[in-house]
Amino acid sequence: MWCLASAGFAGFVYPTFKAFREAFSFDCFSFFPSGRVISKGKEDAGMKTVRLRDEKEVLDRQQHADMEVQKNLEENLQQLENRAHELDAQDKQMRERMKRILDASTKHKNEVIDLKKELREMQDKHRDSRHKYENLKSKIGEIENQLRESRADRHENERDAKLFQAVETLKRLFQGVHGRMIDLCRPTQKKYNLAVTVAMGKFMDAVVVEDENTGKECIKYLKDQRLPPQTFIPLQSVRVKPVFERLRTLGGTAKLVFDVIQYPLKKFDISCLICLSMMSAYNAGLFLFTLQELLAGHYGPYFNLLMEFDPPPVSVPLCMNGDEKAILFAVGNTLVCDDLDEAKVLGWTGERFRVVTVDGILLTKAGTMTGGTSGGMEARSKQWDDKKIEGLKKKKEQLESELEELGSIREMHLKESEASGKMSGLEKKIQYAEIEKKSIEDKLASLKKEKRVIKEEIDRINPELRKLKETVEKRATEIGKLEKRINDIVDRIYRKFSQDVGVENIREYEENHVKTAQHMAEERLSLSNQLAKLKYQYVIFSPATIFYLYLCLVECFPFLLV
Repeated sequence: MWCLASAGFAGFVYPTFKAFREAFSFDCFSFFPSGRVISKGKEDAGMKTVRLRDEKEVLDRQQHADMEVQKNLEENLQQLENRAHELDAQDKQMRERMKRILDASTKHKNEVIDLKKELREMQDKHRDSRHKYENLKSKIGEIENQLRESRADRHENERDAKLFQAVETLKRLFQGVHGRMIDLCRPTQKKYNLAVTVAMGKFMDAVVVEDENTGKECIKYLKDQRLPPQTFIPLQSVRVKPVFERLRTLGGTAKLVFDVIQYPLKKFDISCLICLSMMSAYNAGLFLFTLQELLAGHYGPYFNLLMEFDPPPVSVPLCMNGDEKAILFAVGNTLVCDDLDEAKVLGWTGERFRVVTVDGILLTKAGTMTGGTSGGMEARSKQWDDKKIEGLKKKKEQLESELEELGSIREMHLKESEASGKMSGLEKKIQYAEIEKKSIEDKLASLKKEKRVIKEEIDRINPELRKLKETVEKRATEIGKLEKRINDIVDRIYRKFSQDVGVENIREYEENHVKTAQHMAEERLSLSNQLAKLKYQYVIFSPATIFYLYLCLVECFPFLLV
C-alpha cells in the first residue's frame, strides 16, 4: 500500500478534479449544435411576437392589480361574514340569558308576594299573641299580689323580722345599700298610710341601692344564704319621670302622693347639711357627727334638733338625693284624694291620671279599679281563707300554662325578622335582575345595530366583487388568446427542430433542458464542496482508491468522455 501525504495527494488528485469542474462549466447552448439553433429561433420569435408580447404584458399588469383587489375584497367579505356569525351567536346567547333572568325574576316576584302574605298573617298572629301575652302577665301579676297580700297577715311579723335582719346584714357587708323603702320614708299624716301603701305596691319592701353592681352582689348573697328574694332599686340606672308641677295646683283634696311622703333629707338642701356639719365641728362638741352619718341616717339624739332647723327660703330648687329619687320612682305622679267621686273625675275625665283614695281604692289610666286594704305601714290588712288561696294558685297555674303555649315573644320577633330579611333579599335580587335585563337589552340593541351595518357593507361588496370577477375572467380569456397566438408563431419557427429532437414543441424541450441544467448545477456544487474538503484534509489513499474515484466520476458524468 502506498502512503501519500496531503501535498502529494493534492498534486495528483486535485488537478484531475479541477479539470472535471472546468469541463462542467460550459454553455450548453454554445457547446451543442442545437444550442445555436435555439438561439437563432429565439431571435426570430422575439421579433415576430414583440407587439403581442407588449399587449400581453399590459393585460398581465391589469390582471395582477385586479386580482389583488379581488383578493382584498374576498378577505373583507370573509371577515364580515365571520363577524356576522359571531354576532348571531352572541345574540342567541344574550336572548337565552335574558330568558333565564326573566324566569328567575318572575319566580322571585311570586315568592315575594307569598312572603308578604305570610308576613302579614304572621304579624297579625304575633300582635294578637303579644296582646294576649300582656293580658296574661297582668293577670298573673294581680294574682301574685293577691296571694302575697292574703298571706301577709299570717307571716308579716316573722317576715318583717327576717327582712329587717337581712337588710341590716346587707348594709353592713356592702357599701351603697340605703335600706328598705319602708324604712327610708313615712307618710306625713296617718290618714295617708293606706294610700301610700297602695301607691307604692310591691316597691314598699324594695331595697334601695346605689348601683346595679351593688344590687347584684346583694342578690348573690341572698342566694348563697338561701334568704327570701328581694326587689332592688339601683339609683344610678333607674329612670325617673319629673314631677308635673301643674298636678300640685289641681284644687280640691287632690295631692301628689310624692308630696304626702316625708323623708329625712327632703326638708333642706344637702349644702345646708354640709354647713351644719362644719358648724357642729366648729362648736366643739355641741353635736359631733359627720355628713356621712347624716346621709346614712345615723342622727342619734340630734335628729329632732335637725328637724327643727328651718333654713331661710331660697329660689333655687332643692337637689334630688338618692332616697327622693327612689320614692319618686315608686309612686311617680300618682294622685291621692279623699273620696272616690273626686278620684273618678281626676282619673277618668279628660287627661287620665293614676289616682288612689285615702281608703285604698286605686284607679289606673287604663280604666281599672282596685280595692284598697285597711291597716298601717306595718302590715297589709287583707285576709284570705285557705280555699280562696288555693283557687288563686290554680288560676295562676292555668294562666302560666296559657302563657307558655303562646311561646316566646323573642321567637316571634325572630320569625318576623327572618321573613322580612328573606323578602328583602328577594327584592334585591329582583332589582339586580332588572339592572341586568336593561344591560342585556342595551347589548342586544348594539348587536342589532352592528349587524345592520355589516349587512349593508356585505350588500355593497358583493356586487363589486361579482363585477370584478367577471372582468378578471374576461381578461384571462384575452390573455389566453394572446398566449396561444404567440405560441403558434414560436411553434412554427421551431417545428423542424422539435421534430429533430423528438419533442412536441420548443417549450417541452426547454422544460427538459432546464431540468438537466439544474441537475448539472447541483452536481457541480456538490463536487466543488467535496474538492474543498479534500484539499485541506490529510488523506492516505492507494493508487487503486484514486482510480476508483476516477471511475465513479466518469460513471456519474459519462458525457465528459465525449
